[in-house]
Amino acid sequence: MVRPTTYLSTTRSAKSSGSEMERLKSATATILLNCGFEVGPHKINRLVVTFKSRVERNGFGFFDFLANSMQLDDGQRRRALANPDVSRAIFYADPTGETAVRNVMKGRS
Repeated sequence: MVRPTTYLSTTRSAKSSGSEMERLKSATATILLNCGFEVGPHKINRLVVTFKSRVERNGFGFFDFLANSMQLDDGQRRRALANPDVSRAIFYADPTGETAVRNVMKGRS
C-alpha cells in the first residue's frame, strides 16, 4: 500500500494567524446554524479560507460573503442580524487589537 506524502493545509495557505482563522470558523458555524444551515467542518473551513484568501482583500464584509455564499434572501439576512448570537459573532472583531498583536509577534522573531 502506497501512502501519499504530506498534504498542504488549506488553512495555512490563507496567510492568516491561526487564532483569527479559528475565530472566523466559530463565527461561521454560529451564523450558519442560527440561519438554519447544518454544514460540516470541511465546508466551514472552505468558506473561511476562501474569504481570507480571495474576498477579504476586495473589501467585502464577512457576513455579506457568507450571506451571498449561502444565498440568503433579505428576510433571512434580517433575521440573522437580529439574532444576538449572530450579531456578537459578526461584530466582535477587533481589527486594531488584532493588528497590534500581529505587530508585537512579528517584532519578537
